[in-house]
Amino acid sequence: MTSNLSINGKEAISLAKANNYDIILMDINMPEMDGIEASRIIRTFNKTVPIIALTALDFEDIKPSIKNSDLNDVLSKPYDESQFIITILNHLKSKSLKRKSLRSSSVKKFKSIN
Repeated sequence: MTSNLSINGKEAISLAKANNYDIILMDINMPEMDGIEASRIIRTFNKTVPIIALTALDFEDIKPSIKNSDLNDVLSKPYDESQFIITILNHLKSKSLKRKSLRSSSVKKFKSIN
């Protein structure tokens, strides 16, 4: 497993462009550009990577700004470690199933052509 750490939203975007991540954990409060805006920009070039926001802010306070965001999930700090792991695994499992489904449908299309 490979991971990278960014110090701000702009760097997170650059890393997301340069790497093929299985999942992105995005802090909402970052300097230069917040995680919500960075996630919106990442979605312009990567629509499939799960993005899970991490925040110390009260969920009710950020609910309006994340309502129409491109985040897959939000975890509030301090988060329960088991819930954190379950959330990540669920998104990785979902991504893996989608990938298998796409491969399967491509194989079926190929076979039907022959």
